[in-house]
Amino acid sequence: MLALGLAAPSGGCAKSVAPERVALEYARAVFASDASAIYRLVSDDDRRARDETTFRGQQAEPRGFARELVHQLASYITATPVSSTIDGRRGTVKLKLTLPDANAPAISGLARDWDDEALERLSFADRRRIVDQLAELHRAGTLPTIDGEETFELVKQEAGWRVFANWAGGVHLHFAATVDRSVPLEVSVAPSDVTVNPGDRVRVTVHARNRTSHDVTTRVGHRIEPAAQSQHLALVQCPLFVPITLRGGETREFTSVYLVLADVPRTVKGFAVTYEIRAVETGAAFPGVRRTSDIAGHLGPQMSSISAASVRDRRHRPVRRGCRSVTIPFRHATLEPFYILPTTAKRHTVDTTRKSS
Repeated sequence: MLALGLAAPSGGCAKSVAPERVALEYARAVFASDASAIYRLVSDDDRRARDETTFRGQQAEPRGFARELVHQLASYITATPVSSTIDGRRGTVKLKLTLPDANAPAISGLARDWDDEALERLSFADRRRIVDQLAELHRAGTLPTIDGEETFELVKQEAGWRVFANWAGGVHLHFAATVDRSVPLEVSVAPSDVTVNPGDRVRVTVHARNRTSHDVTTRVGHRIEPAAQSQHLALVQCPLFVPITLRGGETREFTSVYLVLADVPRTVKGFAVTYEIRAVETGAAFPGVRRTSDIAGHLGPQMSSISAASVRDRRHRPVRRGCRSVTIPFRHATLEPFYILPTTAKRHTVDTTRKSS
Protein backbone atom coordinates (compact mmCIF):
# COMPACT_ATOMS: atom_id res chain seq x y z
CA MET A 1 0.00 0.00 0.00
CA LEU A 2 1.26 3.47 -0.90
CA ALA A 3 1.12 6.28 1.63
CA LEU A 4 2.20 9.57 0.09
CA GLY A 5 1.88 12.98 1.69
CA LEU A 6 -0.40 15.40 -0.15
CA ALA A 7 2.25 18.09 -0.57
CA ALA A 8 5.25 17.56 -2.84
CA PRO A 9 8.58 19.36 -2.55
CA SER A 10 8.39 22.94 -3.76
CA GLY A 11 10.35 22.10 -6.87
CA GLY A 12 7.85 19.39 -7.84
CA CYS A 13 8.20 15.63 -7.69
CA ALA A 14 11.78 14.44 -7.58
CA LYS A 15 13.03 12.40 -10.51
CA SER A 16 13.17 9.30 -8.31
CA VAL A 17 9.48 9.43 -7.39
CA ALA A 18 7.71 6.43 -8.90
CA PRO A 19 4.75 7.00 -11.26
CA GLU A 20 2.47 5.18 -8.77
CA ARG A 21 3.26 7.77 -6.11
CA VAL A 22 2.67 10.65 -8.52
CA ALA A 23 -0.69 9.14 -9.47
CA LEU A 24 -1.66 8.88 -5.79
CA GLU A 25 -0.68 12.48 -5.14
CA TYR A 26 -2.73 13.53 -8.16
CA ALA A 27 -5.73 11.58 -6.83
CA ARG A 28 -5.41 13.37 -3.51
CA ALA A 29 -5.21 16.74 -5.23
CA VAL A 30 -8.32 15.97 -7.29
CA PHE A 31 -10.23 14.83 -4.20
CA ALA A 32 -9.36 18.11 -2.49
CA SER A 33 -9.98 20.16 -5.65
CA ASP A 34 -6.53 21.65 -5.07
CA ALA A 35 -6.04 23.51 -8.34
CA SER A 36 -2.41 24.45 -7.74
CA ALA A 37 -1.45 20.86 -6.90
CA ILE A 38 -3.37 19.47 -9.88
CA TYR A 39 -1.68 21.92 -12.23
CA ARG A 40 1.76 21.10 -10.81
CA LEU A 41 1.20 17.38 -11.39
CA VAL A 42 -0.04 17.45 -15.01
CA SER A 43 2.20 17.17 -18.06
CA ASP A 44 3.83 19.98 -20.01
CA ASP A 45 1.53 19.18 -22.94
CA ASP A 46 -1.47 19.84 -20.70
CA ARG A 47 0.01 23.07 -19.41
CA ARG A 48 0.57 24.29 -22.95
CA ALA A 49 -3.10 23.62 -23.67
CA ARG A 50 -4.36 25.48 -20.60
CA ASP A 51 -2.40 28.11 -18.67
CA GLU A 52 -2.59 28.10 -14.89
CA THR A 53 -4.63 31.29 -14.61
CA THR A 54 -7.28 29.88 -16.95
CA PHE A 55 -7.30 26.53 -15.19
CA ARG A 56 -7.62 28.02 -11.71
CA GLY A 57 -10.40 30.30 -12.92
CA GLN A 58 -12.41 27.25 -13.98
CA GLN A 59 -12.11 25.54 -10.61
CA ALA A 60 -14.48 25.96 -7.68
CA GLU A 61 -12.12 25.29 -4.79
CA PRO A 62 -13.37 24.97 -1.22
CA ARG A 63 -12.36 27.82 1.05
CA GLY A 64 -11.93 28.47 4.72
CA PHE A 65 -12.58 25.63 7.13
CA ALA A 66 -14.16 23.48 4.40
CA ARG A 67 -10.82 23.56 2.59
CA GLU A 68 -9.00 22.49 5.75
CA LEU A 69 -11.36 19.55 6.25
CA VAL A 70 -11.23 18.30 2.67
CA HIS A 71 -7.43 18.44 2.70
CA GLN A 72 -7.44 16.48 5.94
CA LEU A 73 -9.62 13.80 4.34
CA ALA A 74 -7.46 13.76 1.22
CA SER A 75 -4.42 12.98 3.35
CA TYR A 76 -6.12 9.73 4.40
CA ILE A 77 -6.32 8.37 0.83
CA THR A 78 -4.22 5.25 0.30
CA ALA A 79 -3.49 3.18 -2.79
CA THR A 80 -2.44 -0.35 -3.68
CA PRO A 81 -0.76 -0.85 -7.08
CA VAL A 82 -2.75 -3.16 -9.36
CA SER A 83 -0.70 -2.96 -12.54
CA SER A 84 1.93 -0.77 -14.15
CA THR A 85 3.14 -0.60 -17.75
CA ILE A 86 6.16 1.53 -18.64
CA ASP A 87 7.12 2.07 -22.29
CA GLY A 88 10.04 4.45 -22.48
CA ARG A 89 8.85 7.84 -21.29
CA ARG A 90 5.18 6.92 -21.10
CA GLY A 91 3.41 4.82 -18.52
CA THR A 92 -0.01 3.55 -17.48
CA VAL A 93 -0.67 2.91 -13.81
CA LYS A 94 -3.71 1.26 -12.25
CA LEU A 95 -4.26 1.79 -8.52
CA LYS A 96 -6.83 0.49 -6.08
CA LEU A 97 -7.71 3.62 -4.12
CA THR A 98 -9.30 3.77 -0.71
CA LEU A 99 -10.91 7.16 -0.20
CA PRO A 100 -12.93 8.73 2.63
CA ASP A 101 -16.63 8.74 1.79
CA ALA A 102 -17.21 12.44 2.47
CA ASN A 103 -20.96 12.02 1.98
CA ALA A 104 -21.34 9.31 4.63
CA PRO A 105 -23.28 10.55 7.70
CA ALA A 106 -20.31 9.98 10.01
CA ILE A 107 -18.32 12.53 8.00
CA SER A 108 -20.93 14.85 6.51
CA GLY A 109 -22.56 15.24 9.92
CA LEU A 110 -19.31 16.52 11.39
CA ALA A 111 -18.83 18.72 8.31
CA ARG A 112 -22.29 20.29 8.69
CA ASP A 113 -23.38 18.69 5.40
CA TRP A 114 -20.54 20.60 3.74
CA ASP A 115 -22.36 23.91 4.18
CA ASP A 116 -19.63 26.54 3.81
CA GLU A 117 -21.51 29.17 5.74
CA ALA A 118 -22.28 26.85 8.65
CA LEU A 119 -18.65 25.75 8.81
CA GLU A 120 -17.37 29.33 8.79
CA ARG A 121 -19.64 30.22 11.73
CA LEU A 122 -18.02 27.59 13.96
CA SER A 123 -15.81 28.70 16.82
CA PHE A 124 -12.13 27.78 16.91
CA ALA A 125 -12.86 25.19 19.62
CA ASP A 126 -15.63 23.59 17.52
CA ARG A 127 -13.35 23.44 14.49
CA ARG A 128 -10.58 21.73 16.45
CA ARG A 129 -13.10 19.27 17.85
CA ILE A 130 -14.22 18.28 14.34
CA VAL A 131 -10.62 17.90 13.14
CA ASP A 132 -9.82 15.72 16.15
CA GLN A 133 -12.95 13.57 15.67
CA LEU A 134 -12.08 12.90 12.03
CA ALA A 135 -8.53 12.03 13.03
CA GLU A 136 -9.82 9.64 15.69
CA LEU A 137 -12.12 7.93 13.17
CA HIS A 138 -9.11 7.47 10.92
CA ARG A 139 -6.88 6.14 13.72
CA ALA A 140 -9.60 3.74 14.90
CA GLY A 141 -10.18 2.42 11.38
CA THR A 142 -13.86 3.42 11.45
CA LEU A 143 -13.71 6.25 8.91
CA PRO A 144 -16.25 5.45 6.13
CA THR A 145 -14.41 4.82 2.88
CA ILE A 146 -14.94 3.92 -0.77
CA ASP A 147 -12.71 1.57 -2.77
CA GLY A 148 -12.18 1.98 -6.51
CA GLU A 149 -9.69 1.07 -9.20
CA GLU A 150 -8.29 3.96 -11.20
CA THR A 151 -6.12 4.08 -14.30
CA PHE A 152 -3.74 7.01 -14.85
CA GLU A 153 -1.65 7.82 -17.90
CA LEU A 154 1.70 9.46 -17.18
CA VAL A 155 4.69 10.87 -19.06
CA LYS A 156 8.26 11.19 -17.82
CA GLN A 157 9.66 14.71 -18.08
CA GLU A 158 12.80 16.44 -16.87
CA ALA A 159 11.15 17.09 -13.49
CA GLY A 160 9.92 13.51 -13.20
CA TRP A 161 6.65 11.67 -13.89
CA ARG A 162 3.55 13.75 -14.59
CA VAL A 163 -0.07 12.84 -15.26
CA PHE A 164 -1.20 13.19 -18.87
CA ALA A 165 -4.68 14.72 -18.63
CA ASN A 166 -5.14 15.35 -22.37
CA TRP A 167 -6.37 18.90 -21.90
CA ALA A 168 -5.66 19.64 -25.57
CA GLY A 169 -8.48 17.34 -26.63
CA GLY A 170 -12.08 17.79 -25.75
CA VAL A 171 -15.18 19.83 -26.49
CA HIS A 172 -15.16 23.58 -27.10
CA LEU A 173 -17.68 25.61 -25.10
CA HIS A 174 -18.65 29.16 -26.03
CA PHE A 175 -20.59 31.31 -23.54
CA ALA A 176 -22.37 34.58 -24.29
CA ALA A 177 -25.33 36.66 -23.09
CA THR A 178 -28.18 38.55 -24.72
CA VAL A 179 -30.26 41.14 -22.86
CA ASP A 180 -33.84 42.01 -23.74
CA ARG A 181 -34.26 45.72 -24.58
CA SER A 182 -36.73 46.09 -21.72
CA VAL A 183 -34.13 44.98 -19.16
CA PRO A 184 -31.69 47.78 -18.19
CA LEU A 185 -28.77 45.55 -17.25
CA GLU A 186 -25.18 45.35 -18.45
CA VAL A 187 -24.19 41.68 -18.61
CA SER A 188 -20.96 39.85 -19.40
CA VAL A 189 -19.91 36.21 -19.16
CA ALA A 190 -16.52 34.74 -18.25
CA PRO A 191 -14.94 32.70 -19.60
CA SER A 192 -16.30 33.23 -23.07
CA ASP A 193 -14.48 30.25 -24.55
CA VAL A 194 -13.01 27.11 -23.00
CA THR A 195 -12.17 23.57 -24.07
CA VAL A 196 -12.98 20.67 -21.72
CA ASN A 197 -12.87 16.89 -21.97
CA PRO A 198 -15.91 14.63 -21.69
CA GLY A 199 -16.58 14.23 -17.98
CA ASP A 200 -15.07 17.64 -17.19
CA ARG A 201 -16.90 20.47 -15.54
CA VAL A 202 -16.37 24.20 -15.98
CA ARG A 203 -17.29 27.16 -13.82
CA VAL A 204 -18.92 30.12 -15.60
CA THR A 205 -19.58 33.52 -14.02
CA VAL A 206 -22.24 35.97 -15.18
CA HIS A 207 -21.53 39.61 -14.22
CA ALA A 208 -24.63 41.82 -14.12
CA ARG A 209 -24.92 45.55 -13.37
CA ASN A 210 -28.14 47.49 -12.93
CA ARG A 211 -27.78 50.70 -14.95
CA THR A 212 -30.74 52.37 -13.26
CA SER A 213 -31.49 53.79 -9.81
CA HIS A 214 -34.44 51.45 -9.22
CA ASP A 215 -34.77 47.70 -8.62
CA VAL A 216 -34.75 45.43 -11.66
CA THR A 217 -36.11 41.88 -11.56
CA THR A 218 -35.36 39.49 -14.41
CA ARG A 219 -35.28 35.81 -15.30
CA VAL A 220 -32.47 34.05 -17.11
CA GLY A 221 -33.00 31.41 -19.77
CA HIS A 222 -30.49 29.30 -21.67
CA ARG A 223 -30.14 28.53 -25.34
CA ILE A 224 -27.79 25.64 -26.13
CA GLU A 225 -26.68 24.85 -29.66
CA PRO A 226 -26.65 22.40 -31.26
CA ALA A 227 -30.03 21.79 -29.64
CA ALA A 228 -30.11 18.19 -30.86
CA GLN A 229 -27.08 17.38 -28.69
CA SER A 230 -27.87 19.64 -25.73
CA GLN A 231 -28.67 16.64 -23.52
CA HIS A 232 -24.93 15.99 -23.30
CA LEU A 233 -24.31 19.27 -21.47
CA ALA A 234 -25.57 19.27 -17.88
CA LEU A 235 -25.95 22.07 -15.37
CA VAL A 236 -24.46 20.83 -12.11
CA GLN A 237 -24.82 24.00 -10.05
CA CYS A 238 -26.67 27.24 -10.65
CA PRO A 239 -28.01 30.32 -8.87
CA LEU A 240 -30.33 31.37 -11.69
CA PHE A 241 -33.29 29.01 -11.71
CA VAL A 242 -35.37 31.65 -9.93
CA PRO A 243 -35.92 35.31 -10.85
CA ILE A 244 -33.16 37.63 -9.64
CA THR A 245 -33.46 41.20 -8.42
CA LEU A 246 -30.70 43.83 -8.55
CA ARG A 247 -31.06 47.04 -6.60
CA GLY A 248 -30.44 50.34 -8.30
CA GLY A 249 -26.78 50.59 -9.33
CA GLU A 250 -26.00 47.14 -7.91
CA THR A 251 -23.46 44.79 -9.49
CA ARG A 252 -23.61 41.06 -8.80
CA GLU A 253 -21.94 37.86 -9.96
CA PHE A 254 -23.68 34.52 -10.50
CA THR A 255 -21.58 31.39 -10.89
CA SER A 256 -22.81 28.21 -12.59
CA VAL A 257 -21.05 24.89 -13.11
CA TYR A 258 -21.53 22.88 -16.30
CA LEU A 259 -20.60 19.27 -17.00
CA VAL A 260 -19.88 17.82 -20.44
CA LEU A 261 -21.18 14.29 -19.99
CA ALA A 262 -19.01 11.28 -20.66
CA ASP A 263 -21.57 10.04 -23.21
CA VAL A 264 -21.09 12.98 -25.57
CA PRO A 265 -20.62 11.65 -29.14
CA ARG A 266 -17.20 12.08 -30.70
CA THR A 267 -18.86 13.96 -33.54
CA VAL A 268 -19.81 16.79 -31.16
CA LYS A 269 -16.97 19.30 -31.26
CA GLY A 270 -18.56 22.07 -29.24
CA PHE A 271 -21.53 23.81 -27.67
CA ALA A 272 -22.65 27.43 -27.75
CA VAL A 273 -24.46 28.50 -24.58
CA THR A 274 -26.35 31.80 -24.55
CA TYR A 275 -27.74 33.31 -21.35
CA GLU A 276 -30.97 35.06 -22.33
CA ILE A 277 -31.79 37.88 -19.92
CA ARG A 278 -35.51 38.57 -20.15
CA ALA A 279 -38.24 40.53 -18.42
CA VAL A 280 -39.50 38.40 -15.58
CA GLU A 281 -43.02 38.00 -16.92
CA THR A 282 -41.80 36.50 -20.21
CA GLY A 283 -38.80 34.51 -19.04
CA ALA A 284 -38.41 30.75 -19.34
CA ALA A 285 -36.22 28.80 -16.98
CA PHE A 286 -33.45 26.91 -18.73
CA PRO A 287 -35.15 25.14 -21.62
CA GLY A 288 -33.22 22.09 -22.70
CA VAL A 289 -30.68 22.12 -19.88
CA ARG A 290 -30.25 18.86 -18.06
CA ARG A 291 -30.33 18.96 -14.26
CA THR A 292 -28.06 16.53 -12.43
CA SER A 293 -31.03 14.55 -11.13
CA ASP A 294 -32.00 13.73 -14.74
CA ILE A 295 -28.68 12.39 -15.99
CA ALA A 296 -27.83 9.40 -13.81
CA GLY A 297 -28.40 7.02 -16.71
CA HIS A 298 -26.29 8.99 -19.18
CA LEU A 299 -22.91 9.22 -17.50
CA GLY A 300 -21.21 6.88 -19.94
CA PRO A 301 -19.65 3.41 -19.66
CA GLN A 302 -16.94 4.64 -17.31
CA MET A 303 -19.59 5.10 -14.63
CA SER A 304 -21.71 2.06 -15.35
CA SER A 305 -21.05 0.52 -11.94
CA ILE A 306 -22.55 3.49 -10.10
CA SER A 307 -26.31 3.23 -9.77
CA ALA A 308 -28.74 5.97 -10.67
CA ALA A 309 -29.97 5.92 -7.09
CA SER A 310 -26.49 6.65 -5.77
CA VAL A 311 -26.27 9.70 -8.04
CA ARG A 312 -29.61 11.00 -6.83
CA ASP A 313 -29.01 10.26 -3.16
CA ARG A 314 -25.48 11.56 -2.68
CA ARG A 315 -25.37 15.22 -1.75
CA HIS A 316 -23.24 17.99 -3.15
CA ARG A 317 -22.53 21.06 -1.12
CA PRO A 318 -25.79 22.98 -0.68
CA VAL A 319 -26.44 25.36 -3.57
CA ARG A 320 -28.24 28.50 -2.54
CA ARG A 321 -30.55 30.90 -4.37
CA GLY A 322 -33.05 28.26 -5.35
CA CYS A 323 -30.98 25.69 -7.23
CA ARG A 324 -30.62 22.18 -5.82
CA SER A 325 -27.66 20.16 -7.00
CA VAL A 326 -26.52 16.57 -6.49
CA THR A 327 -23.01 15.19 -6.41
CA ILE A 328 -22.07 13.26 -9.54
CA PRO A 329 -19.48 10.53 -8.93
CA PHE A 330 -16.98 10.93 -11.74
CA ARG A 331 -14.75 8.67 -13.77
CA HIS A 332 -11.74 8.48 -11.51
CA ALA A 333 -13.35 6.27 -8.86
CA THR A 334 -15.36 8.47 -6.53
CA LEU A 335 -12.80 11.13 -5.73
CA GLU A 336 -15.32 13.30 -3.97
CA PRO A 337 -16.57 15.22 -1.90
CA PHE A 338 -16.90 18.27 -4.08
CA TYR A 339 -15.94 18.39 -7.69
CA ILE A 340 -15.69 16.64 -11.02
CA LEU A 341 -12.29 15.37 -12.09
CA PRO A 342 -10.72 17.68 -14.74
CA THR A 343 -9.22 14.92 -16.90
CA THR A 344 -10.10 12.08 -19.22
CA ALA A 345 -8.76 8.57 -18.71
CA LYS A 346 -8.73 6.77 -22.03
CA ARG A 347 -8.59 3.24 -20.60
CA HIS A 348 -10.60 3.05 -17.44
CA THR A 349 -12.91 0.79 -15.51
CA VAL A 350 -14.53 1.62 -12.21
CA ASP A 351 -15.27 -0.93 -9.51
CA THR A 352 -16.41 0.91 -6.41
CA THR A 353 -17.66 -0.38 -3.09
CA ARG A 354 -18.46 1.62 0.01
CA LYS A 355 -17.28 0.41 3.40
CA SER A 356 -16.22 1.43 6.88
CA SER A 357 -12.58 0.51 7.19
